Amino acid sequence: MIKSDFIKYDNKMRLSRFIIFFFLGIGPFQAVALYRLSRFFKVNNVPFIHSILTRMNIVLNGTEISADCKIGPGFFLAHTTGVVIGRNAEVGKNLLLFHNTTIGARTPFDGLEEMPIIGDNVKIYTGVKVLGNIQINNDCTLGANTVITFDLEKGSTIVENRDMYKVIKKHVIQAGN
Repeated sequence: MIKSDFIKYDNKMRLSRFIIFFFLGIGPFQAVALYRLSRFFKVNNVPFIHSILTRMNIVLNGTEISADCKIGPGFFLAHTTGVVIGRNAEVGKNLLLFHNTTIGARTPFDGLEEMPIIGDNVKIYTGVKVLGNIQINNDCTLGANTVITFDLEKGSTIVENRDMYKVIKKHVIQAGN
């Protein structure tokens, strides 16, 4: 899986770039690789290592991806800061994910922690929140700053509707005061 993820960052698969990207933390590939390693240790029942790697990812990259979630090959993080993926989330292959995004439960306090199932070839842009027990089907595009709490059909594109906003109070600054 790490190889399929790295190809998204460097299609020539050069070992020198892999070492630089992973060990020096240049580019978001380090966050993806740390998730893959933590997932490997979790699935193989190696105690504590997955938790340590998840915490390292939070500290080094500002990315919290649970080792319990399932993410298919070809995972590409454009930017790492503020990314949160919950433990019961399932994601298909070729996910493109930008910063300040959340894939998780609507509320962690109900004890259910029902999380989204996301298909293949999905693009999730900046600030998107995908919440609850929903299905985002293949080939969907989620535009910046949208909050998705409902199922999306295959090939759907959803964007913020600027007409939904209303100015409640307008503060006017007068010149010369």
